[in-house]
Amino acid sequence: SKDTYIVANIQSFFVWQVPFYIGGMVLTKIISSLRINQILIWVSGFNLIFKIIMNFWLIQWIGVNGIALSTSLMYLGSFILVYYFVRIHFLKLMKEY
Repeated sequence: SKDTYIVANIQSFFVWQVPFYIGGMVLTKIISSLRINQILIWVSGFNLIFKIIMNFWLIQWIGVNGIALSTSLMYLGSFILVYYFVRIHFLKLMKEY
């Protein structure tokens, strides 16, 4: 029962990533359809660096739960970046028309 509690606690940190993951997937499809895929390279680089830093910091702070929390935070950051780039691109398109 102790292991069940530990896994349930970890899963509670992972669940925060779901809306940002889904939103990121939708925005990624938009980026692909707009043919601005180079943005995804920069966002992926950000994800890698952010995840490494947050894993290191959060594991020291809250233990194994930090891995799950850092993943959720990475998806939040990724969603914000992708949303920002899509918004900028749409604003440029609106000015052209």
